Amino acid sequence: MEAFLNPCVRSDGERLDPSLSPAPNLLAEDGRGVLYALGADGVIRACPARLLNAAARGSIADDALPTRVFKPEPPIDFEPRTISVSPSGHFAAVGGLRHDASAGSGSIPPSSALAIVSLRTGGDRSGFEALEDGAPGCRCVHLLVDVFDTHPSARPLRAAWHPNSDGHLCVLLSDGTLRVFDAAAGPVAEQAFRLDPWGRGSRPGPYPLRPEIVDFAFAPPHGWGALSLVLLGREGDVYVMCPFAPWGARYPRVTLESLQPPDETSEVWLATTFPTLRRNGTGADDGYDDDGYDDDGHDVKLSLGDSNSSDAGGGGGGGAPSDDDDAFAGPTVAARPARIEGVATALRGPLPLGTDPVDGDGGVIGRGAVARSLAAAPFAAGEGGGALLAVAHQRVVAGGDERAPNEGRVSATLDVLILPQEPSPAWAALSEEDEAAAYEAAACDGGPVLTLAPLAADDDDGSLQPLLAIDRVELASGEPTLRRPKTSVAAAQNELAPFVSVVWDPSCRDRVFCCAGGAVHGVTLTWLAAVEGAVDEEEEGEKSGSELSLPAVVTLMDSPEVLLGVAPCGDPLAEGLLLAVDATGAAYGLRPAPPLPEGIDTGKEDEAAI
Repeated sequence: MEAFLNPCVRSDGERLDPSLSPAPNLLAEDGRGVLYALGADGVIRACPARLLNAAARGSIADDALPTRVFKPEPPIDFEPRTISVSPSGHFAAVGGLRHDASAGSGSIPPSSALAIVSLRTGGDRSGFEALEDGAPGCRCVHLLVDVFDTHPSARPLRAAWHPNSDGHLCVLLSDGTLRVFDAAAGPVAEQAFRLDPWGRGSRPGPYPLRPEIVDFAFAPPHGWGALSLVLLGREGDVYVMCPFAPWGARYPRVTLESLQPPDETSEVWLATTFPTLRRNGTGADDGYDDDGYDDDGHDVKLSLGDSNSSDAGGGGGGGAPSDDDDAFAGPTVAARPARIEGVATALRGPLPLGTDPVDGDGGVIGRGAVARSLAAAPFAAGEGGGALLAVAHQRVVAGGDERAPNEGRVSATLDVLILPQEPSPAWAALSEEDEAAAYEAAACDGGPVLTLAPLAADDDDGSLQPLLAIDRVELASGEPTLRRPKTSVAAAQNELAPFVSVVWDPSCRDRVFCCAGGAVHGVTLTWLAAVEGAVDEEEEGEKSGSELSLPAVVTLMDSPEVLLGVAPCGDPLAEGLLLAVDATGAAYGLRPAPPLPEGIDTGKEDEAAI
């Protein structure tokens, strides 16, 4: 395992600067159980997670690990810091910083960089496979080059592959925009949204150094949740964006045909985005071909009053395909490009939360404290449409050591929330002037139409879905891992630099890992089964008055070295395992003990350094 993770750091001893944003995250897992490690030279290595699990326990030798090596072409020409891999392992998104080599050290702040790498060829650790003439290779395509050149302070806060499409990458930028890229279509974004939770409007001017939305997660795929994003605001506020569908993403037909649109706009959007659905016994055919576009090769734009889109049965105005048409036979349906004039998807939120804001440095709210990471998991109670949310807040505290006045500790506050119902569509009206300006800007820049996504106009305190705040856990770190910025501008620009993450354990559905700085904490939600059971009993007319048990919290490691990446690769049929690599290249295999039955005291969990 050492040989697999050691290349994450430079061989000459120079380290990644942990005080710069974005925070490093050099480990990722795809949907097949393969773990990927991003090397300091931009080379990507892959190994099955189950074999790494066995190597961490000494079942197999390190030199017996079957490692595939992917070398991007052309090579990565920036400092790689983050990696995200598509569900099938065909593509990787590599992000990092581009330093100005011509200037003196530290005189010019670095700019961001983001690239998609095609993982189509690979070799073992002894060398790379020879490519035949015409072979595609590990092609590397850079994204958002003009944005990062024009605005060097722009940072990608999250780059995640959509779970229903192997080739669609969703990128959240610090300028408040969410962009969707199709890896098969080149470097131009397919869709773009300006997230506007604070009502800045379509022309916000220079975007703030402190972003309003800091993270997002895909909602559990139940009902409208399959077409939803959960967004995290910098103060811990939670928003829902629904509907959201990359063009070409495929969804289960049974899920889409069972949806109940709450209004006419939602019905029109569903009928035009998925025209081959059978709804109320009918289908839709608005001139689409099987390639996802209309007969002229353009995306379709409809109005709510259009006669071809007002049919509540499926949006079709005649000419619907017969029941034996192949378009209605597949188990999945692809989303197709379609827009509704004058209307755009809106944010629903902030969802009401029954907890106080997180206290920062010195007990002052907001000082040194900011929400950083969001993870969503299904909430298996009631009709199954809810979500279990874990939110990690970053707390930066001065070190307090006179010998090291520029150092500080990074700790975390973990909030565990329950969204009891599936998201619902939300819409906002767009003015004709704003829409015309967006189309004109897209025509000039050659990119997608930047669609404004404001707060929903129909939301008030009574209509917003409530968030159930179940737990708040204060997680402390005893080791300083943070270097204080030299200027206030650098502090604002790199506010989100410390390593803070939260992720659910795939081997244990009631455990979540929260990391901050050099510390890793395992939090077991011992009350989860009781809460899900109480919800089911309440729906059946029964009431349960039992008190909830406190979560079991164990610190798996607390190192003075900042972490560069963590990845849970546990097996539900075996023990859990969390792999971690720090700034020195040291690899750790952290083994949390399985949760004990309710009513039995938990003991100390094991930790092993490999």
